[in-house]
Amino acid sequence: MPAKRVFVYGTLKKGYGNHALLKDAQFIGEAVVKDHVLYGSTIPFAVENEGTHITGEVYEIDDVTEINLDRLEGYPGWYGKKIVETGHGRAMMYYMKKHEVAGEPVIGSVFTNT
Repeated sequence: MPAKRVFVYGTLKKGYGNHALLKDAQFIGEAVVKDHVLYGSTIPFAVENEGTHITGEVYEIDDVTEINLDRLEGYPGWYGKKIVETGHGRAMMYYMKKHEVAGEPVIGSVFTNT
């Protein structure tokens, strides 16, 4: 069975509160996903936005880790999953399915996407 990869961009990154869910995952590297932008301050969420990009991290994960990430992200009810190109190959990324974008994107904040 081929390894699964996930691209994370918010509280799942190293040094943030939910990173413990990736304790058994192999860190692949830092990465950039094009044509997406982050919104939200304490709980960031990605939405498609042409011409922008998100920085994050790529991990190789197992089925148990994916189940735990799905639970955290409220998948499939709240967040969706899609395959994105990361510079480290293709990876799964969680994105906000149900949202009303208000305010400005999170740029240059704690969840840097510049």
